Amino acid sequence: MQWIPIVVYLFILVLYIAVFIFFHRRILRRFSSIKPIVKNFNFLVNLVFLFVLYKVSTHFLNLQSIVDGLSKFYIVQTELVSISLMSLISGLYVLLLVYYAVEFFKYLVYHYYLRQGNEVTAGFMKSLIANVGILLVALAFMSGLGISWKVMVPLLSALGIGVGFGLQTIFNNYASGFILLLSRKVKVGDIVELEGNAGYSIGNASNTIYGKVVSVDFLSTIIRTLDGIEISVPNSEFISGKIINYTLSDPYVRVRVPVPVSYNSDPELVRRILLDVAREVEGVVLDMPGKEPEVWFFEMGSSALIFYLVLWVDLRKLVRVRFIRSQVYYSAWKKLKEAGIEVPYTQIDLHFREPLNVRLDGKEEPI
Repeated sequence: MQWIPIVVYLFILVLYIAVFIFFHRRILRRFSSIKPIVKNFNFLVNLVFLFVLYKVSTHFLNLQSIVDGLSKFYIVQTELVSISLMSLISGLYVLLLVYYAVEFFKYLVYHYYLRQGNEVTAGFMKSLIANVGILLVALAFMSGLGISWKVMVPLLSALGIGVGFGLQTIFNNYASGFILLLSRKVKVGDIVELEGNAGYSIGNASNTIYGKVVSVDFLSTIIRTLDGIEISVPNSEFISGKIINYTLSDPYVRVRVPVPVSYNSDPELVRRILLDVAREVEGVVLDMPGKEPEVWFFEMGSSALIFYLVLWVDLRKLVRVRFIRSQVYYSAWKKLKEAGIEVPYTQIDLHFREPLNVRLDGKEEPI
């Protein structure tokens, strides 16, 4: 009956291969829209099957002697710490198991809230689970190695000074990440602006970085600009620096678009035309009390009457403010021209104190 353990082992192995192939061919294709969830679940399934194969092999193939040998082969052996080759393998296994479990849970929660239409909560939960997961993975690895808290306390105390000087920036950014997540001052989905430039090489001469927060990781925050550039900003800069958050508590912002017209224009007619323009521009808030479009008669300039078309927009739905201005100018130019309202050139009147002589057709005449 010695062939029974071998048959059982081969059966488990064939079952593992069959499930693995089925999972890849059917499940991955079916749920390709949630690929990160499926990918991490795939790794979890593989790790669980490896553990099953390990247990079956040890029990049925009499491999316990090999396991005992690996357990007695010490890499580090002191009065406080004893790490064998077997405990190292176990630690790495537990580390991978907890890591992929955290990644699976992170993307599962993120996708759940995303399907509910709550992008802010989805990004917050994803970042929070990622930050806490780093601690869980580290604790799982130490536990797998067999290192207890009694050993870690004096070890951490000894490393405290070195960490304080050598890794203070890393721990500062890590702590700042938790502060950002808990204080909710900067959240995934927020529209922020900070000093700097992102895109000199592509022709962007702006001296500020304007974009959307797409991730708050344990060391840095990722901002995606309107040009599709992703910038990694250390979390500590959001705590110590000056950051403009356009959507901290309210996603609605007011946009002012200046429109100059000729002095011969009727202000009331200009007002009606610009309000018509506002109703046609995509993304403008029209029916919210206190946030309706307005037209301000701003200034009687040197060569034109200056009007401001004042619009409210939801930045979470329409990040491109310059797109709004462009659409306003396209429509306003057309409607003002149809109404016979001139958009004047800049005019400068020059007055000379002394008479000037001007030569016309070879004749010099005083002015």
